[in-house]
Amino acid sequence: MEIRDLLGKLKGKEKAEPKQFLALVLTDEQVQAAIWQVVNEQTEIVALGTPVEWDGDTGTTSELITAVDATISSATEGMTQEPNEIIFGILPSWTDKAGILGSKREFIKSISRELELKPLGYVAITDSVLSYLKMQEGTPTTSILIQVSRDELTLVLVRLGRIENLETIGRSDDVVTDVLEGISRFKASDNLPSRIILFNNMHNLDEISQSLVAVEWQNQFKFLHIPKVETLPKDVAIKALALAGGSEVAKSLGFTLNEPEPQQAEVATEEEIVEERIETGLVSPEEIGFGEELEEVKEVPKERKKIMIPKLTFLRIKIPKIDWQYLMGKKSTLLVLSIVMVLAGGAFWFAWILPSAEVNVSVIPKILDQEVDMTLSTTASIVDIAGGVVPAKLETTEAAGEKIVETTGKKTVGEKTKGEVTIYNRTSLTKTFTKGTIISKGSLKYTLDSDVSVASKSAGSDYVDVPGKTNASVTATTLGNENNLEAGSEFTIMNFGLDSYVAKNESGLTGGTSEEIQVVAKEDQKSLVSSLTEELLAQITGNTQESSPGEAVYLIVSTAKISQESYSAKIGEQAKTLQGNLTITVSILRYQTSDVTELVNSSIDQAIPAGFVRASTPSTVELSAETVSDTGSLVKGQAKVKISLLPSWDATSLPAKLKGKNGSEIGEVLQAEIPGFQAVSATIAPLWLPPRFKTMPKNPKKIFIIVTPLAI
Repeated sequence: MEIRDLLGKLKGKEKAEPKQFLALVLTDEQVQAAIWQVVNEQTEIVALGTPVEWDGDTGTTSELITAVDATISSATEGMTQEPNEIIFGILPSWTDKAGILGSKREFIKSISRELELKPLGYVAITDSVLSYLKMQEGTPTTSILIQVSRDELTLVLVRLGRIENLETIGRSDDVVTDVLEGISRFKASDNLPSRIILFNNMHNLDEISQSLVAVEWQNQFKFLHIPKVETLPKDVAIKALALAGGSEVAKSLGFTLNEPEPQQAEVATEEEIVEERIETGLVSPEEIGFGEELEEVKEVPKERKKIMIPKLTFLRIKIPKIDWQYLMGKKSTLLVLSIVMVLAGGAFWFAWILPSAEVNVSVIPKILDQEVDMTLSTTASIVDIAGGVVPAKLETTEAAGEKIVETTGKKTVGEKTKGEVTIYNRTSLTKTFTKGTIISKGSLKYTLDSDVSVASKSAGSDYVDVPGKTNASVTATTLGNENNLEAGSEFTIMNFGLDSYVAKNESGLTGGTSEEIQVVAKEDQKSLVSSLTEELLAQITGNTQESSPGEAVYLIVSTAKISQESYSAKIGEQAKTLQGNLTITVSILRYQTSDVTELVNSSIDQAIPAGFVRASTPSTVELSAETVSDTGSLVKGQAKVKISLLPSWDATSLPAKLKGKNGSEIGEVLQAEIPGFQAVSATIAPLWLPPRFKTMPKNPKKIFIIVTPLAI
């Protein structure tokens, strides 16, 4: 059965209403929705929502959801059933190689959850516009495409529909300089396209277009011809997303489209995400936050070991009953000798056999370093000495922490100057100036608060031309009292000469104020994340090795991801400090240090200097990786093995030198006999011995010496 027939059966009768979908353009300054559907094997727009402004730097998630709800409501007004499957169009700066940035991902996740929407995928706005241009013009475009927004410019160098370079430039007051800087970053050896296309879904681009036309392009860059500067309509972004982006989604859902194969606008659906996640940067609904939460793994408390204290059995000494009459007899001598022998034996046992001592000596070890080529492998089960392979286990762990940094951002706040001017029309035609038109006095600029229509000039009674005039409210473009002006100032309107149009203020322009405050800068948040991530990775390494002596771990840093993040203030908000809370996850390879030591045992034995022996404590291993497999199951590199060496000592003569010693005498003997001696602790048994008897045993064989290295 053909796919078209199958879809026909699934959809029902031919007269059934076509299925409708949502498209939503998200930027840091505006959101706009559209309803689209597939009719006669072509995508078409059913309705466009009203654009709604919001501030991506200072706005909250709830404000964004309210704005999105408003534009979707305007698009679906009058519909009996609202669609809930949606594709998103976002700025290229919202993504990186790993996909959507964390904070932006949370925006999309919250919108989908709160408004009960099912995400089908996302696409960069510039990509969908390029596909839309091909659909409109019939051929892939060759041009420099520039998306103009409030805070940045996105410049895309395109040849025959293929993106060769993409640069994002922070926007300053001089947009022309910003464009020139962006083009200078292109790594292009051939001539640049002689076509520059501007688009923006919010602002009028006529002034920027005129400024770019005046640039002497061929004196600065390799253009074969003087480039033509064009502007696209304000609604091009939402139309491109709905028509070009919608086409790709429709085809992935099984619709048959009757159109030339368009330039792929990197849109994908849930089925494509697994295979094309890295290439397209798409996220599935599960990745946005709609998967099942993993059950919390509870740590099973370890059973506390019971310390068994041995029961002491005291020697029972039974003094024989003395028969004094018998002693006075013939056998008195033999009996006295027997008593003396019993008492002497008891004394010998008490002084020579009963006491024992354990002497724990701490010394500064000598560290021996050895390097070896090593491969950690999760598929190996035993050490391969010939191949230098050590078995390892791949695990995922996480760590959470917080950090506070000083903010460095500066922001000017205050009020803009407002007032009223009179606009004079000295031409013979009526002139309408739209809201936002700029009037200037020197370097000071003001914009009209609303559209203004000014009548043409007329002839006076004495045949002298009388200019048309009307009053208009204006607002300064910048904050500060330097924009406040006294009455009688004269203003130029846009780029028109004074003989055509002019404006004057009959009363003063007032109200402008400004002050500089300390705010959170983007670099503050970036620096906090970077330094806190390093601290958490070090914490993971330390905690893992501390909890499992004799084991070492290698962090696969490339797998480190931030799973949760929160900040005390947003970028652009007033704050003297910024506190960040992060939770990161990372993959680690866990292996035994003894396995690594086994690789270098032969060379270690030859390298041990005279007068030292290897300590029984586990070796430490530092691995510097040269290559890591994509899955992290294989790591090749150099392993530096650090082995603690202890000074050798005479196990026969040293106990003999300690016998009968007590207190400081013990330390003096050990310091003289053991190099690197630092401290000693002695335990004399049995514990019930009176203090006067707590000296080193007289029997050297009952003195047990344990030498351990200090941790360094």
